[in-house]
Amino acid sequence: MGRADPGLTTFSSPPCSLNDRGHVALVAGGWVRDALLGRASPDVDVATSAPSSEVAATFDRVIPMPNDTLIVVLDGVPFEVTPFRTAGGGEAGGDSTPPPPSAAPRLDAEARDFTVNALFYDPLTDRVIDYVGGVADVRARILRGTVDPAARLDEDPLRVLRAVRFAAGLGLTLDDVTEVAVRAAAPSCAPPAVAAERVWKELVKLASCESERPGAFADGVRLAADLGVMAVVLPEAGPGVSARDAALRRLPADTPAVLRVATALPDDAVTTERVAALASRLKLSRKEARALDALAALRALDARAASDAPPACMEWVALYAR
Repeated sequence: MGRADPGLTTFSSPPCSLNDRGHVALVAGGWVRDALLGRASPDVDVATSAPSSEVAATFDRVIPMPNDTLIVVLDGVPFEVTPFRTAGGGEAGGDSTPPPPSAAPRLDAEARDFTVNALFYDPLTDRVIDYVGGVADVRARILRGTVDPAARLDEDPLRVLRAVRFAAGLGLTLDDVTEVAVRAAAPSCAPPAVAAERVWKELVKLASCESERPGAFADGVRLAADLGVMAVVLPEAGPGVSARDAALRRLPADTPAVLRVATALPDDAVTTERVAALASRLKLSRKEARALDALAALRALDARAASDAPPACMEWVALYAR
């Protein structure tokens, strides 16, 4: 444990309100990680020992979500408030012999996917609470699974894609044990084990990392190919992903995710005959499918322009798709 970064004090109202009622409540996960990295984070999560009914009674604007999560809105800022979890995806205290509140944060941290995501900030003491070595890993730029990386990935295979996103998006390096676990779990990170919508959402999140770290999507594609993830998630990419690395890095910063994915694919995978099946498999929105159609049509009309000037093509297609 250590003194918090000053920026961590910004979002302390929800946990303080719950602490005032006798509950343990801590700012949790990615927001703490990003604050330590000096990055802005759009999401603020709070983990608490308070039952959902108590949370709902504490705040005026509360929006129920799945898994006993509540969105608390204060001064226009949404906070996601969730009961402490345990390994296996349950809540701390969900069985017949709940752990004491003081033990719940440690169990929650050990149940999270990676150490850098298992950090808490306590606004009462202005300290970062670290049970799993996450602060050291943030400083060393290491992505390490908590306690048992293979077990954490087995609980939710989507964490394989999250590993790629966090490594590429934050500029982290997988530690050896976690890398082995990710390679072993790669075959399970696609439908039917993981819903196509969840897979696509992760690819969109990876593309959004470009705003903070240019080249993140290209780095993610290379890492996913090396780990055997691309062959499962985007088999259309084939073995030649590295040949399209330069094209990915030339794309404008605001290029939509669907066009980044299309750039990672060979030309014969983005044709007017094949894009409908690709859009259906990835569960794309109508707007995203329309962008693929436009790109395929442009390539068919002028293959040379599409290959020689991908940024211009992508700007045109993105404008058309809107």
